[in-house]
Amino acid sequence: MSTPHDETSSLDSVRAQRLQRPKPVLRDIAYERFMKLLSERRLKPGQMVSQRELCEQTDTSIGAMREALKRLEAEAIVSLIPQRGVLVREIDARELGDVYKLRELIEVPAARTFARLGQPDLLAKNREHTREIIGRNPSTAEESALFARERMLLDEDLHFAIVSVFDNPVIIEIYEKVNNQLRLSRMSVTPRFTGTRPAMIEHMAILDAIDAGDEEAAGRAMADHLDKSLQRAVGMN
Repeated sequence: MSTPHDETSSLDSVRAQRLQRPKPVLRDIAYERFMKLLSERRLKPGQMVSQRELCEQTDTSIGAMREALKRLEAEAIVSLIPQRGVLVREIDARELGDVYKLRELIEVPAARTFARLGQPDLLAKNREHTREIIGRNPSTAEESALFARERMLLDEDLHFAIVSVFDNPVIIEIYEKVNNQLRLSRMSVTPRFTGTRPAMIEHMAILDAIDAGDEEAAGRAMADHLDKSLQRAVGMN
């Protein structure tokens, strides 16, 4: 069974291969380490932190961190407050709705394209893992926390794989920014689906449609999944 750490390494490797990125420069390393702090909840929405504290937590130079923070501010992840420090932004329900609208514009056509190309084997491991995780029943709070983290990474892996079908660096870069905002929103808006598996069941519907080569069904399944995900995130369902 894979661990969350394994999943993170696997996901990062897949992304790097798809994007064919050059070796990261120092500002990119600082950026990635900041996002890791965020994903691990060592930084939280609404928190104010100094640039020097961030350098210490990420083991990066002040110059690299300043460059990374410019990018993070442009992506609406942080706000740079003069004489005060770095504020990790909070995303409200309205902004979250905007994020999901952009996801729909990208991911519904991507799901249709993936089904048309007829390459379900590319998602075989994701399907197997999804089926396994639906049947798993964590028994302790610690197991539940790890389970939630693993499920989130599996979710990201599927969506990123589907979007990558476009093989378009511009679209993928935009989508990565959207995904970063989604990560932030998961900490800003308290979800109601920690102990349930509706998203994974919806993933199976998307995978079934792709396996069948049914473009329209794949698009509908993706649209349905994104709509329900938004409703869960803002506490409507």
